[in-house]
Amino acid sequence: MADTDRKEDIQRKLHDVYRPGITTDQMKTVYDEWSPHYDKDLIANKYNGPKHSVKALSKVVTDKHARILDCGCGTGLVAQELQLLGYNNIDGVDMSEESLAIANAKGLYVTTMAAKLGPEPLDGVKDGDYDAVIGCGIFVTGHLNDSCLLEWTRIVKPGGYICLTVNKDYTYLLEGDTYKTLIDNKRIELKEKTEIPDYFRDGGGYVYTIKTLA
Repeated sequence: MADTDRKEDIQRKLHDVYRPGITTDQMKTVYDEWSPHYDKDLIANKYNGPKHSVKALSKVVTDKHARILDCGCGTGLVAQELQLLGYNNIDGVDMSEESLAIANAKGLYVTTMAAKLGPEPLDGVKDGDYDAVIGCGIFVTGHLNDSCLLEWTRIVKPGGYICLTVNKDYTYLLEGDTYKTLIDNKRIELKEKTEIPDYFRDGGGYVYTIKTLA
């Protein structure tokens, strides 16, 4: 495929997967079909979110054996950055089984789960099982919103961290009523919100470092 055709195909996929009203099954199909080209396509489009996510997490989670859940892990771009810094106890969860197959072939994760993220409990995950949750690029139209924090605050132990990297146009999906209520009720504390100018395609974003309190 010529470069021009590839760029047009990437644009179509981004438009398709970010469209309002997309169903879970439709989204899964797009990511499953995209998975063989996903890494190359995003890297070519200057997707720096994973590096910024991991840099932020490494400041607060220094134990390289800490148990980390990579949410919306896809083909493992975040886990690759974690491994480069020596983290070796990473699990992944994503709805796209084809993406997970690619991630598993890289040997990035201890375990992976095929599941849709939301406020519902993840099967087999106990309270406080994780030292940290990390997620990059998952708060976008049709994907996730702050209701996920209800589950993440359950599975991350008190004193642990939730590190999320979000496109500047979608911060409202994270900073919703659930997010604000959890802060008001002292369930979580925003430790740092860092602006990053080169999140994706020369567009900006933010990294949120959130501490779980109870």
